[in-house]
Amino acid sequence: SGPEGTSATRRNADILARAALARDPLNVSAVATLGINAQVRGDTVAARHAFAYASMLTRRDYRTQLWAIEDAVERGSSVDALYHYDIALRTHRTAPALLFPVLARAIEVPEVRSSAISLLMQRPPWGNSFLGYLSGSASPAAAGLMTRALLARGYHVPPTAMDNMIGSLVKAGDISLAWQVYTAIHRDASRVASRAPNFTQPGIAASAFDWNPINDGAVSASIDDYGERHMLTFAISSGGDGIVAQQLQYPLPGRYVLTGETVDIHQPPSSRPYWALVCLNGRQLGRVEIVVDGDRGRFSGAFIIPAECSGAWLRLIARPSDALDGVTGSIVTARLQRAGEG
Repeated sequence: SGPEGTSATRRNADILARAALARDPLNVSAVATLGINAQVRGDTVAARHAFAYASMLTRRDYRTQLWAIEDAVERGSSVDALYHYDIALRTHRTAPALLFPVLARAIEVPEVRSSAISLLMQRPPWGNSFLGYLSGSASPAAAGLMTRALLARGYHVPPTAMDNMIGSLVKAGDISLAWQVYTAIHRDASRVASRAPNFTQPGIAASAFDWNPINDGAVSASIDDYGERHMLTFAISSGGDGIVAQQLQYPLPGRYVLTGETVDIHQPPSSRPYWALVCLNGRQLGRVEIVVDGDRGRFSGAFIIPAECSGAWLRLIARPSDALDGVTGSIVTARLQRAGEG
């Protein structure tokens, strides 16, 4: 009675199913078979009667739940459809592979998204797995709206899923929604100042709005805990260059000042890393050099961020050095803030 069935095989399946039910009225597989065949023949009334009986017998028959989902969709009832999604996802290990992609597309419809949010607030066991899948789906805007609503209601979205969600939104160019998702958790984040100037950001996962050290072979960077303070420590191979670390800004327009301190950068000016602020459209707004005096260093400079720069990357960028040991050092603090703020 499956998709490859013919009229003849379905008639035979009906005969076998009725015989099975005559022997055992609780044979769910036989009931589901009759229901599927009735639906294929266009007899929706008979199909609903059969699957209602199958559902009364057990909630664990996969075919029954899949039919019930499709029937609820045909009736335009997102609540009923999600009820059966929940049952199928709770009772069948293979269900996520089939149902997660469908549900990820369905939440683009506001009514479905609202019903899905209500369902997830009941904390089903598959909820976090779905949010993890959703963070990499092809519908970042709908996923972001759903995540923002869940966070507003107190749902604990797994940090990795939330950070991946933010990354998908940034990649899609929806930095405003990405910022709304971020600030639903980081309520003290400001559009006129960078975050974690002392590199004391919590957790292992990091969103685009947090410090992101880069490790790509030529550059190795990390945020290290030295007890009383944290630092951004880096090592750049001889001749290597590129981004050492970066943090995305969602700034209000205006004049911004970047200040900070360094330690143990023993390089001439031509091979020291420098700071740059780069708009999402690729326009570089300027650079700030590091000035070194012995083991310690500092930097200070200003940028003008225009209104058309909807987002900008604050980046520490390495320049090539011919030193055999490459370039090493640490950034103790790095603070970008709008002039006159704080």
